[in-house]
Amino acid sequence: MELSSTPVTFFDVITVMFSRDQETIMALFDAPNILPIALQILFFALLSETVGQSIILFANRVRWRRFSLSLLMNTTLYLLSVLAYGFTLWVVVELRYDLQQPFRQIVIMIGLAHTPLLFGFLGFMPYLGMPIVRFLQIYMVILVWLGLRAVFEIPLVNALAAIVFTVIFVEALRRTIGRPVVARISQMKATVAGTPIVENYRTLLPRLPKE
Repeated sequence: MELSSTPVTFFDVITVMFSRDQETIMALFDAPNILPIALQILFFALLSETVGQSIILFANRVRWRRFSLSLLMNTTLYLLSVLAYGFTLWVVVELRYDLQQPFRQIVIMIGLAHTPLLFGFLGFMPYLGMPIVRFLQIYMVILVWLGLRAVFEIPLVNALAAIVFTVIFVEALRRTIGRPVVARISQMKATVAGTPIVENYRTLLPRLPKE
């Protein structure tokens, strides 16, 4: 299939991403409908990971009627957070290397890189769930790293430096001038869930039902 001229489907893209064929993966960027497909993968990957972390909602005793609303809101906030990281990464790379790549390219790259997290729902498994999710997250970061190198055609060391700088910069913003926004988001989560949300696992463990 000529990906550069033929529309691809959601499952076509997933198959290609797990094939690990770099040439075919790069050809996805030229498919006419790849942007909406990449955004779909990103949304469903984040939804899957949110479902995997829904043990937090159970432990906080969120009622069933509010459960789905909380999942949807958490996924949407997660999506906005990922896009914010993506935008910052794009700005960092553009300013540092003056490559003139459209923001569309990095959105596609980040969306495709989140393919492993389509299995994020496995995080709900007892004992093995957390290690599996950590592995999927590391796999995703590696794909972002390799994708950044391939899309922007910069050395791996420079791509890694750009990612590290982006993470440090965004986290610094969150912990300083972004604190009111973080507090407001916590309030929104509590309002939708109908109860204050505790996210620390050590605090939540005693709240989980015992067999």
